[in-house]
Amino acid sequence: MKNHTSTFKRIILSIFCVLASHSFTQTIAAGDRFSSAICTDGSIKAWGWNDAGELGNGTNTNSNIPVNIAGPWKAIAAGEYHSLAIKANGTLWTWGYNYDGQLGNGTNTDRNSPGQIAGSWKAIAAGGVCSFGIKSNGTLWAWGRNDRGQLGDGTNTDRNTPVQIAGSWTTISTSGTHSLGIKADGTLWVWGTNDYGQLGDGTNTEQDTPTQIAGSWKAINASFRRSFAVKSDGTLWACGTNAYGELGDGTNITRNIPVQIVGSWTSIASSGTHAFGLKADGTLWAWGSNAYGYLGDGTYTNRIIPAQIPGFWTSIATNDQHSIGLKADGTLWAWGSNAYNEFGDGTNISSNIPVQPFQLCEVKQPSGIKWVYGYTFLDLNENSTKDVNEQGLENRQLYINPGNIVVQTNYSGLWLIDSLPLGNYTITIDTSNINWTVTCQITQSFTVNSNSLTIAPSFGMISNNPCASPTVSVNMPFMRPCFTGQQIHMQACNENDATAVLPNAYSIVVLDSNLIFENASIPFTSLGNNQYRFEHDTLNPGECLNYTISAQVACNAVLGQTLCMEASLYPVADCVLDSIPTPPTGEVSSCTSPWDNSSLSVNSDCQNDSIYFTIVNDLYKFQ
Repeated sequence: MKNHTSTFKRIILSIFCVLASHSFTQTIAAGDRFSSAICTDGSIKAWGWNDAGELGNGTNTNSNIPVNIAGPWKAIAAGEYHSLAIKANGTLWTWGYNYDGQLGNGTNTDRNSPGQIAGSWKAIAAGGVCSFGIKSNGTLWAWGRNDRGQLGDGTNTDRNTPVQIAGSWTTISTSGTHSLGIKADGTLWVWGTNDYGQLGDGTNTEQDTPTQIAGSWKAINASFRRSFAVKSDGTLWACGTNAYGELGDGTNITRNIPVQIVGSWTSIASSGTHAFGLKADGTLWAWGSNAYGYLGDGTYTNRIIPAQIPGFWTSIATNDQHSIGLKADGTLWAWGSNAYNEFGDGTNISSNIPVQPFQLCEVKQPSGIKWVYGYTFLDLNENSTKDVNEQGLENRQLYINPGNIVVQTNYSGLWLIDSLPLGNYTITIDTSNINWTVTCQITQSFTVNSNSLTIAPSFGMISNNPCASPTVSVNMPFMRPCFTGQQIHMQACNENDATAVLPNAYSIVVLDSNLIFENASIPFTSLGNNQYRFEHDTLNPGECLNYTISAQVACNAVLGQTLCMEASLYPVADCVLDSIPTPPTGEVSSCTSPWDNSSLSVNSDCQNDSIYFTIVNDLYKFQ
């Protein structure tokens, strides 16, 4: 038995850019106000700000749609206003702003088209005003500004041609003021400025040569005043400034020794105030400042612990104000600020959720990705095809042979393994749960070839006891007496755990007696006594409808007084409740106690002969 949620809310009256360096070559890059991506045909598409020629198309003209740079290319990195890229033949090319010699071509003159740097290269990283490259023989080279020892050559001398840093290296990342590198033996080395403990060596002392951090490591990221690194066991560690919770450890405490972030991770990208992490299961997580929707989680709420961004992702790049991410299907998504055409969608409209820009091309996946994945999903129309409105099903087991490999789906119905040998396989879904019927063949075949990603067959399922899962919430933390046009935000959902549509849905909202209804963003009917009915049509499983109510607070309401509202979502089926409630009558009266900033929700679930209730206080709701 699941409860039908009737939610009560108390309302008070009242650049820095950096590209993450990973153990694989990156095919997307986010600079300051511009973005770049490598397409499967090997060309680079770039868009956004171009004052210093950072788009590389031979002009200094900004572009709100992608411009083309012929290749073929295999890796790209973006600094503050400059770019680096490696061609398929291993040659390195640079363009954009060059005041500090960050292009490495022996001059300090800007370039608006790619210029070659001698040598054969396999990895690159760009900070704000400096650059790094690893040659095919494993040697590390640095160039650009060096006032904080960020180049690691033992000096504070700027370089406009590459200078070698001793050792054999595999991975490099730089913020522009400090740098991280992983050597061929898996050891982690740090150098540059350390005023916020971003080197993680337990001090705040600047280093102009590499200093070792204990452990075995596989991925790194340096951003303004902080560092992230993933150990060989998949654990994530962070150090440096933490004013916005950008370390993700649940605090705002600055660290000069790495602190662990819970989870199993593969790579990190971060900027001056926020960070993103890819977990081993392909899920994307974000934390830190969210002032302009930087995190892409649909809110503007800062996060001190990671919050998940829906989807299956293979790559992420971010700077101070916008981010771009690559999904497994090759589609590119953007979020955050779009004031300077960073999305490449022909507009200046920003977004706090990932939006798909103008589909410039199918973006090339990073080298080193060898994932195999598939889905199980709620097949509402039983056509054995996952349609847009059909959600994934979690905790479903499948068996891959040869190898007798067991995989299990996550919250979105996705299963994933990091590699399989080339060859032919079968996959079989577990049918032991008698409450579900498979709508396609129980065993299907697939082939793993030389492609970096293999999409295995999906499995549709239908519940033998279909049931909707209606919930409704109301949110407006601050309102003032006598002011008109104040917005109350409503959300009606058929939750992800639903196994049936919610047909002809409607919600009934009861306003506090001190609230004067003005209008709403969707059609409504007044029921009297400050009650209103809102029509929602059909809600599919996992689908939500957002709408707003415009209201005035009575002029005789007292500042600090708490207002109460009640909302209920209908219809409610037999399988949701033991008894079906009738729509509410009367009106909700004002509460007498001050609001304590809590935001409580109650959920229940049946397991065998027991009912389990969960009460959650969402501490982020009104931060």
